[in-house]
Amino acid sequence: MMLRSLLKLAILALVPLLSTTHAIADYALQPGDRVEVTVAGLPDYAVTAMVDGDGSLGLGWIGRLAAQGRTVEDLEIDVRALADGEILRRYNRDGQVYTITLEGARIDLQRIGYRPVIVGGDVSVTGEVAFTPGMTVREAVAHAGGIETLRDMMPAIIDPVKVIEWRSEFQEATVAQLDARLSLWRTTAALDEAWERPPPDLDPGPIVPVETVLGLTGEQRELLVASQREFEREAAYYEAADTQANRRIAILTEQRSEQRVATEFDREEVERTRELVERSLAPSSRLAEIRRTTAASSTQLLDIEEALSAAELARLRLKREYEQSVEQRTLELLAERRLADAAFRAATIRMEVLSQFLGVSGSDALALSLPQTDYSATLVRKTAEGPVIRPVAKDATLEPGDFVEIELLPVPQDPSSI
Repeated sequence: MMLRSLLKLAILALVPLLSTTHAIADYALQPGDRVEVTVAGLPDYAVTAMVDGDGSLGLGWIGRLAAQGRTVEDLEIDVRALADGEILRRYNRDGQVYTITLEGARIDLQRIGYRPVIVGGDVSVTGEVAFTPGMTVREAVAHAGGIETLRDMMPAIIDPVKVIEWRSEFQEATVAQLDARLSLWRTTAALDEAWERPPPDLDPGPIVPVETVLGLTGEQRELLVASQREFEREAAYYEAADTQANRRIAILTEQRSEQRVATEFDREEVERTRELVERSLAPSSRLAEIRRTTAASSTQLLDIEEALSAAELARLRLKREYEQSVEQRTLELLAERRLADAAFRAATIRMEVLSQFLGVSGSDALALSLPQTDYSATLVRKTAEGPVIRPVAKDATLEPGDFVEIELLPVPQDPSSI
């Protein structure tokens, strides 16, 4: 009896968690949300799209659908219905065309990106913050760099513990900057195919150990070597396959030329034999035999021409696949370099801010203390009835597209300082 009661309590305790997860999954699509359509077994037919400002969603070969205000699960039903029975043309390895009748059940639609949350007011960096399901106001403020604790608070009393934290954060930011700089070197060298390009000279100063710098450099160098191996392996495979394809095309081209001469000779032989038969200088059976030979020669010529066309098509497909692979590699490296550049800039800004904080602390910082601060949050949320503006708690859950205004609360003044 007691065991049954405990089970009931456990189930009741899980209900709020399940409800929360369900609510997160049921966010209606709005302009700015991104989705991806995949087809099981057919990666070439995957489509990534963003809901347009008019609420529609363009899904390439599938078509355009109304998406605003609908859930992903609801939209997936329509996408499967549109794609069901679609005839897809494919090529096999021999270059031959075959068709596939698509089944709607092979279609999968999922959300891959939400509208960002906008954070404004008394935060270090105002603007867009990438939304994740279940995000709270407190987390959004943290992603925005935290509140501006030093605004309108100078002169302030600085806690020595805070100074130690700033120094630790400055060291972490320095390491992040060094790693981002090395990532920029690696991705740029890979894009330029300059595999022997030396890494940049790094001078982190006394704040970062030399072993850490050597470790970061070694990791990025290993990644560059791995990129070189993959690039050379793909290039060598393509070169070998292209050479083999060209050799086969050359052989078939020569066979076609020889067969054309043989076929033309057989046709002339038919005409000569016909004249001899008409003049009773040769039996009619001879003419029939030569005609059979000519027909076989023509059939063989057609087979060679068909094989030659297939070989040329295979070579074109091989070249296209290799070019697509190179383009995909380039796009990935460009995206990685962009992320590294953003990380470098963010770390640099963070170092500059912390340098100012450490400069404010001065040589007598150990005798100071920093007062506690707090903030309030106001939420602006768009609804079908219009925008809703209301104050919210720090642990309030946000939704995609929300705007949060952060206001730093006044610091109570010490009466003894008046």
